[in-house]
Amino acid sequence: MPTKNRFALFAALTIGMATTTTKGHAADPDKTVTTHYVTSARKSVDKVAALVESLQDDIVEELAGEKEKTLFQLADQTQSEIELLDKTLVAQNPTRDAIYKQSNRVDTKIAALAKAISELSPKRPVLARQGERIRVQSVDLHFVLSVGDDTKERQRQVLVRQAKSMESAAKQFVVASEYALLDRPGRAPFMAAVKKFAEQCESFEKLAGDSELDLCKKEFSTLTEGWNEVVRGFLKLSPKEDYHIARLGFRLDGYHLRLFELLKMPGKRPMLTINL
Repeated sequence: MPTKNRFALFAALTIGMATTTTKGHAADPDKTVTTHYVTSARKSVDKVAALVESLQDDIVEELAGEKEKTLFQLADQTQSEIELLDKTLVAQNPTRDAIYKQSNRVDTKIAALAKAISELSPKRPVLARQGERIRVQSVDLHFVLSVGDDTKERQRQVLVRQAKSMESAAKQFVVASEYALLDRPGRAPFMAAVKKFAEQCESFEKLAGDSELDLCKKEFSTLTEGWNEVVRGFLKLSPKEDYHIARLGFRLDGYHLRLFELLKMPGKRPMLTINL
């Protein structure tokens, strides 16, 4: 795929993330379980299932010859719960309550998978990376399932999970940028902005769970100023040389967009662009 088209695709994906932001104010959340909602949710479910299947392939390759099959069996159990979630979505007159309950069962299995992977000895980086991909996609699934539900409890859950994913993505962004731009002249200002933003994401993630909404908005406003500096730095990058960094950047931009709209922040949001 030509570079220009690939970056257009990233921009489209970022916009797509915005179109599913929880803006609705339905009195009855079950009324928002529309055909479109179910279709979007099932697509996200399929992505999680595909990643778990890929993890099982990696488990077979990484742990070949070992008698212990607990991790593989746990992945199987996760797939079973994912399949039940899909069936819940296509049931006649599905309800939020039923969808959320089954989604929580999936979350519990994914958390158990992550814990089991972290306890492997020796460490298995391949499995750890795939486990993190599953976690990230499960957060996206939670976001999609939450669309149209403006209850305070659910909105707080979305805030916490999106903040965690943004913080994790920011850390990954720092590592990748340091490696890719190691010998690049004039990299210092951009790297300083990237590292500062990652620190701000970490601070915001710590506040997201328990702090008052006004305090979260104040911290996010400071974080947005940091993101603006990163966005300005991106204008000096080249898609021909910095494709991987741009991909990670657009992922961060998507998280920032979701949180910006979730918190109903005032003003214009700094949006990531890159010279094509």
